[in-house]
Parts: sequence; C-alpha cells; structure tokens
Amino acid sequence: MFPWYDKNQSRLAVFYDYFGLWTGVDLFFCVSGFIITKSIMDKLPTEHNAKEFFSFAIPFWVRRIYRLWPSAWFWLSFTTLATVMFNQTGVFGEPFKAILYQIYAMLNLANTYGFECTKQLSCGNNQVFWSLSLEEQFYWIFPILLFLIRGNKFLIFMLLVTIIQIPLDRGGSPLGFIRTDAISLGVVIGYLSRKEYYTYFEPNNLRKFYFKYTIPLLLILMLAFLGTWKIVVVPWSTGIVAIVSAILVWIASYNKGYLFGNGLVKKVAEIIGARSYTLYLTHIPAFYTTIELIHRYERHTGKSLTHNYLAYMGLATILLVLYTELSHRLIEKPCQNYGRKIT
Repeated sequence: MFPWYDKNQSRLAVFYDYFGLWTGVDLFFCVSGFIITKSIMDKLPTEHNAKEFFSFAIPFWVRRIYRLWPSAWFWLSFTTLATVMFNQTGVFGEPFKAILYQIYAMLNLANTYGFECTKQLSCGNNQVFWSLSLEEQFYWIFPILLFLIRGNKFLIFMLLVTIIQIPLDRGGSPLGFIRTDAISLGVVIGYLSRKEYYTYFEPNNLRKFYFKYTIPLLLILMLAFLGTWKIVVVPWSTGIVAIVSAILVWIASYNKGYLFGNGLVKKVAEIIGARSYTLYLTHIPAFYTTIELIHRYERHTGKSLTHNYLAYMGLATILLVLYTELSHRLIEKPCQNYGRKIT
C-alpha cells in the first residue's frame, strides 16, 4: 500500500524486519481444513460405491464452486482491466502478465505457476491467488480421500501428511507453494472434535480472565515473529507456523469464547470472519486503487501526499470496506445461496 517502501525513506519498512505477517495465510489454511471437515463428515455415505461417492462429492464441489469462483473471477478481472484502464502509476502491472496469471488462477493452478513467475518477476498483480489455488486443490482432493480412507486410517493418513512436511525447509522453494501441513492439522482437529473423548482435552483454564487474553495474544505474536527472516533461525519455521495455527484453531474449536471471550471482540471478529474470503480478494485492489487515486490527486492539485500514512491508510480503509461489502452482498452471498439451493 505504501509506494515508498524503502528503509531509507520510511521507518515503517523496518516493521517487516521483525513481523512477517504472511503467516496469517497458514492460519487461514488451518481454519479452512477444520471448517470443511466439520461440515462434510456428517454427509459421508456408509456404502462404498460410485453412486454414493458422486452423490456425496458433487454437491460439495458445486457448493465450493459457487462459493468461491464468482468473487475470485470478478476481482481477477478487475485488476487485469485496471492494468489497461486505470494505471498511470503502473502499480497494477503489465496487461500480459496479469492475463497470464489470471488464466492460471482461474484454472486453480496459480500456486504451481507462482514459484516460477516469482523468480522471473512476471507474476503480475494477483500473486495472492496462489494460496487460493492451493486451497481449492485441497477441496477437489479432500472428498476423494475422505471417501476412500475410512475411520482411524484417515486420521493417521492426515497426520502423516503433516509430519512429513513439518521438518522441511520451504523458504525460496516450490514446496512453499504446495504446503498442506496447516490444512491437514485443521482436518485432524475437525475430525477429532466429533469424538466423545475430545472434551478431555478442553483448555478449561482459558476461562480465567488472565489466560483468556494473554495466551491468544502470545500465540498471535508468535505467528507474527515466525514470519520474519530477521528472527527465525530454523529452516523449518513454516512447520512451526502450522503448529501454532493449529493450537489457535484447537482453542477456538470448542466454541466457548476461549479466544478473547464472547463480548465485543467476538462480535467484531464474526463480522470480519464472514467476509474473510472477500477481504482476501479485495485488499490488493483496494491498496492499488488507493495508490493510483492519490497519484492522480497529486497531479491534479500539485500537492504531495508522499509519506502521508494517514491519507493512504484512510483512503485504503474506505475502499477496502466498500469493495468488500459490495462484493460480499452482491456476488459472494447470492452465489453461495444459489449453490446451496441447487444442491
């Protein structure tokens, strides 16, 4: 969002030496694995035949398509069109690169393309879609695994998928674009949460006021620290990020307000959480639109807003809320409801 991202010009850039906030993506993966497992397990058929599989998997896939694709395709197209129609600063990138990345993203292959285009600096303006492609690949494969591998064998399989990946170094590697340890841990938590013995592991001490706020804040701070190369000294930090994410999801899985209670914080978080997917789609368009609008304002008025954090953050916040709310209400929810209706 800040075009002067330079340590010599801005003290804000130093923040990223110590807080690498990319770890929120892995937390999102873990949450997704948990929620999808909870929502689909009760629909798993008991019989093992092709008819039962397709009656189980196809409605799931159709609901996922209507839930995810319309919003994603709209914002992919928005940023691609902006490279031609709204790009005096060049912040939206080059049209050809944007179109190429959009094709990969629409095919749910942006993660396989993401590593190579990063090396060549040819990704365009929609690089964040690599994580969405990885997540959607999980959605395609998950019902198949769940149908073929039953009972505790499925649990063991998902744990093995996690254990194999945790010690791997994913920095600057294609492995970083196909990592599934956080998703797998979310699946494991979702699977175990349906068992009677799950209550034995409930973190009851988090009911106490001084634990309710300090423990979650500490875990979130750990995620932020783990995302920076300045502090991290182990090559398998991505695996640790998955574990910390899983601890947060495990605490939340009991749905008893162990993360910050059941008051105002939870209400605000629920509003944001309901729009989290759309927020992920709109934040880059909102930030780039901010840069372009302020540039045009400066050219028109002759006034410089360079290094004016409030101007950039204020306009970006307004656009982010506007883009997100319109997209959530006009695209995401209607399409999601239609997907539910037809299945």
